[in-house]
Amino acid sequence: MFLKSLLLVSTSAMAIAAPLTFEGTEGPGKGKHIVFIANDHEYRSEETCPLIAKILAKHHGFKCTVLFGIDDNGNIKGGGTPIPHIEALKDADLLFFYTRFMTLPDEQADALVDYFERGGPTIGLRTSTHCFNGQKGKWAKLNFNHNGADYLGGLGEQIYGNTWHGQRGQGHYGQNHKKGARISPIAGVTHPILTGVSPLHAYSGAYISRPPEESTPLLEVQVLKTFGPSDELEEGKETVNAGWSRDHYVAPSGAKKDARVVYTSFGASEDLADENSRRFLVNSTFWALGLED
Repeated sequence: MFLKSLLLVSTSAMAIAAPLTFEGTEGPGKGKHIVFIANDHEYRSEETCPLIAKILAKHHGFKCTVLFGIDDNGNIKGGGTPIPHIEALKDADLLFFYTRFMTLPDEQADALVDYFERGGPTIGLRTSTHCFNGQKGKWAKLNFNHNGADYLGGLGEQIYGNTWHGQRGQGHYGQNHKKGARISPIAGVTHPILTGVSPLHAYSGAYISRPPEESTPLLEVQVLKTFGPSDELEEGKETVNAGWSRDHYVAPSGAKKDARVVYTSFGASEDLADENSRRFLVNSTFWALGLED
């Protein structure tokens, strides 16, 4: 039933290129606006983001606006360019970010950069650590493989804490799309985000992730022999990190911003079939906005 509902939500999202907006009514999130950017082309962020947005609006009162990359015909396309209505970030209280290897027109990159320059909180999923690739001109420094000291590792590393590959970065851990993973709260860590969160199953496959300095590691991941849930652990694969929180990032200008950040390496649409993955993301939303009480 849950997956059927997920498909219904994603189907309605795929039918439009305008913002998909869920208007919250009553709840602790009333008066807060969350903007989701769904623009990866591997893990179905165009399904994940509308689902979490609908939960946050219906059950917690947030206004949620979901933006998508599109193709030349105006159809939603993972990794597409441009992202219509990105100006919605101007009044966003939180950015829920799920992208991969995208490029944007300068004026759209401007809107994203402006959000970080004002120190807005953010949640990044899965491939958001390598969100830009091939960006040219004034925002080439946002690319995941930017090696300049002015913005090392691009927007992914400076905002969310890692980039793709390299000594500081991430890589696949196990056979991607063939081996599932068990993700668990790290023993002994007490954090509002982990309230009520039990081990969850992720179909998105494991990453090796390295928590940045001055962060709080929250999750760890074990690779399974199976794609679906099981107790069969992959031999020779030790437990590694799968997510963290921190209270700052470096904006593209180079200014350090006091802002709450959450990152996790799960997030494929199928991962949300596990209620603990949904709880982690909802909890992350409250914490990022300073509403953990």
